[in-house]
Amino acid sequence: MAVRLIGFIFFAGFLSNLSSWLLTRTGIFREFSNLPGIFYFVICSALYSYLYVVELFRKRALLVIVITASSAIIAFINFYHFQKTSVNSNVFVIYAGILMVYSLWYFYVLMRDLPSLHVHQMPMFWFNSAFLVLGAGTFVLYAFTSYLIHVLRDDMITYWSIHNMLSIFAHLIVFIGLYYDFKQLKNHQMNRAA
Repeated sequence: MAVRLIGFIFFAGFLSNLSSWLLTRTGIFREFSNLPGIFYFVICSALYSYLYVVELFRKRALLVIVITASSAIIAFINFYHFQKTSVNSNVFVIYAGILMVYSLWYFYVLMRDLPSLHVHQMPMFWFNSAFLVLGAGTFVLYAFTSYLIHVLRDDMITYWSIHNMLSIFAHLIVFIGLYYDFKQLKNHQMNRAA
């Protein structure tokens, strides 16, 4: 379940980046180039909420609905009133904050319950670690975006380089989790066949 949701999250990120690039390149809809990021934020908030609700609570769909609806309202208010054409940093600071809260909450539950399996062999441990790294790094980067653009007059090359390196590092951690997930799946299939 977690692997599918993470796949959907990555696919949503790919579609968001592609559509933003296309909107910016065509020049026709340049003023709407932030909309794919907003849709990405809302969709990924729903997917991350669902992932962690399933992992932590096994139920409570109301929490997913409330967080998703709140995210959508905040994102569209920010788009229409504050950051229509500039970098949509306010929304992604909230997004990174949601990721960090979920990640820390998962680690707390993991420490409280102390699973019998080695922690480093749990795929969700690696996925969660990647989300924490990505959330903490992007929180800091997006919190200082306005300062970098308006005060330091930065051209964002250094900023996006750091963001991309952070994303690559988080994806490598996700691949470790995928390795353990496939290893558990293979062991489960071998046990069923025996």
